[in-house]
Amino acid sequence: MPSLTYHGYACWSLEDGKTRIVLDPGGFWKSFGAPPEGSANVVCLTHLDPDHVNGLPRLTPEPPGILLAPRNLDSRWDYRADSVKVADWIITPIPLSHRFRPWVPHRGYLFSKENFRLLHLGDGNRIDRRDVELGEIDVLLLTVGGFLANPCSGARLVRALAPRRVFPMHNYFAWQAECFARLVPRAEIPVQGKRILLFDS
Repeated sequence: MPSLTYHGYACWSLEDGKTRIVLDPGGFWKSFGAPPEGSANVVCLTHLDPDHVNGLPRLTPEPPGILLAPRNLDSRWDYRADSVKVADWIITPIPLSHRFRPWVPHRGYLFSKENFRLLHLGDGNRIDRRDVELGEIDVLLLTVGGFLANPCSGARLVRALAPRRVFPMHNYFAWQAECFARLVPRAEIPVQGKRILLFDS
């Protein structure tokens, strides 16, 4: 059964018993949690700021050992820049732009399996739907804190995308996620280390 585990900051692992995908394995302060250790079949980096990539050396590639990122950071991995299919998952990079740092390469990722779609937006919560057809989003992992996003802008994106479930992340302070949850009452504040079941496989 596919599941998500939150590791703090913007880092998640997506697993289904056959494939382990780690998203943005980084951290800012120890209190935000630690990137996971162990093996991964795929690692996805939304951008190359240290707080999103500094846990990459903790991970060991397992076949196919793919690294999706704006550019290659680690020769141990099979680097890919574009969409890939791994087991039952199709992983599609979504072009994004930094509001205050437009020169920084930044992307989100759309994870599709059967009729299920999960969207991770890294630091951003500004997306131009004309760039790509997202379809109906089942789960949205959304930044609500930092320099590029806040609870209000996150709530606007939720209204635009209308995901079935939404989890705030990348909040420097607990009040940012709590504020977002007041604006979006159905938001689910994740607990570090707790497994979240996604759907019956």
